[in-house]
Amino acid sequence: MPNHPLESTVGDYAKRIFSQRLRELMASREINLDKLVELTGIHTNTLRAYMSGERLPRIPQLFLLADAIDAPIDWLTGFGDWDGYHSDQLITPQDRGIVH
Repeated sequence: MPNHPLESTVGDYAKRIFSQRLRELMASREINLDKLVELTGIHTNTLRAYMSGERLPRIPQLFLLADAIDAPIDWLTGFGDWDGYHSDQLITPQDRGIVH
């Protein structure tokens, strides 16, 4: 049961936005589920849960997904715009070492 009256609403919104943006970028980048599994190492069923809006990724998986689809994390999670971003600003080589 949520601790705050808006908690479930916010969580549902976050899942819906993340799911929509993930699927949108996968389509635009022509990345299918099998390829995303290969790029991230995240299990197929887990990715399906993200894509369906059933679950949100934890932070390490979020970094892996953002890197794989070349997207800013804040945009992917619904907290920012894409303008002004460059792929080299998203995840540094040092960050990659943390999440791999």
